[in-house]
Amino acid sequence: MNLELLGKAHNLRFITLYFVEAFHQNYPEAADGYLERIKKDDGSKDAGCATYAITLQFNRVGSLLAIGCNDGRIEIWDHVTRRISKVLVAHAHPVCSLSWSRDSKKLLSASTDNTVSIWNVLSSACEQTFQFPCPVMKVQFNARKPDQLLVCPMRHAPVVISVPSGAPTIIQPEDEVSFRIIFSARP
Repeated sequence: MNLELLGKAHNLRFITLYFVEAFHQNYPEAADGYLERIKKDDGSKDAGCATYAITLQFNRVGSLLAIGCNDGRIEIWDHVTRRISKVLVAHAHPVCSLSWSRDSKKLLSASTDNTVSIWNVLSSACEQTFQFPCPVMKVQFNARKPDQLLVCPMRHAPVVISVPSGAPTIIQPEDEVSFRIIFSARP
């Protein structure tokens, strides 16, 4: 009888571990540190953001953190050493969206100055810039096709851009009604 209960308990433990692992969170329960941003008045390019961060994005493995600032700069932090590794003077207006390529060698940035730029992280060089007629609110690299990116301009349909040629493909909605937001107020 004890062996039967022991077997049931083992099965229950296995099932519990299986489901706990399946729904386990992939972030820490508590903060394990912080990034210290020291404002320097020496005017150097490594002085940190003059004001504050607007957006941030970890790379795929979590070793690098890109922070888009309201002064148009992008700081790239090494999360292991918790220090700034690069500062990109990227845009004339706030950086509102960032996206890493799958291999973490390129960084895509969007700004309210109506531009989207592709950056080579190793050389800090801007490889390509795209101009839009309005501010761009969100950008994303295609995870399966690294030569494609999705751009979501304000008040316009999303655009898929082929990087080598720069050819845009506008994504037309199937039904205009699908973009309407319906909500109800709670008393």
